[in-house]
Amino acid sequence: LITLVSGFLLKTNYEFGSRILKLTKGLEIRNSKLDEVNKNLTETNADLKNFVYVASHDLKAPLRSIVSFQKLIERKVKKLEDKDLNEFLGFAQNSAIQMENVLDDLLKYSQLSKEIEKKSLEEVDFKTILNQIKVEVQQTSEKPISLKFEGDLDAFRGSNSHVRLVLQNLIGNGIKYNESDVPEVVVLGEQKDDRVVIKVKDNGIGIKDEFLEQIFEPFRRLHSQSQYEGTGFGLAITKRIVDKFDGKIKVDSEIGEGTEFTICFPR
Repeated sequence: LITLVSGFLLKTNYEFGSRILKLTKGLEIRNSKLDEVNKNLTETNADLKNFVYVASHDLKAPLRSIVSFQKLIERKVKKLEDKDLNEFLGFAQNSAIQMENVLDDLLKYSQLSKEIEKKSLEEVDFKTILNQIKVEVQQTSEKPISLKFEGDLDAFRGSNSHVRLVLQNLIGNGIKYNESDVPEVVVLGEQKDDRVVIKVKDNGIGIKDEFLEQIFEPFRRLHSQSQYEGTGFGLAITKRIVDKFDGKIKVDSEIGEGTEFTICFPR
């Protein structure tokens, strides 16, 4: 009986060991393939970033020339008093300027990761940033704007320039996508345990539920250029900054009632 049991155990152990060996080899092969895929993906991402940088950078030079020559042509055309020709030239100029803005934002978006990695953390002066943005809004807006700050948020670790860019984008959107007689944006900053919470709420046109995730995608525009100007990169840049600083961003909105963005940064 002992001999039979011993033999059975030896056979079972051998079969079990063989299976473990096969599984181990299989895992090694899969891991090797996965490493190769990751390597190729890393190289592809690097090539893509270089392509975006080179393409956007090299395209800006001829585009600036186009804009400059259009302005020269405009001076000549004005003397002809040809209404249609002036209108067509205006369309061309607006398109060139829009393309230049897109290239600027594309370049900014592609360089964000590298720029943030090189950026050393510093004390973010939240109140000073908000006051600076308020002055800018009041100086550039053509109609009355209500921009309010609430809460009591002390300085936290991060990047002043990038937090400023995030707030500029969100506040700017709250004012731009707004049909109210007096666009209103309320910014709330507060500390919750190990998090910094920033909320930006407006009384704008709102966003439909099916578009709440899409708005963070590059080039994603929910309205035509004739309705609201822009490149479709503002929220994409905002989300990338938040992600790179290990934060989270979410949006709640109701058509005709406004939109609220909530950002959480680790302290």
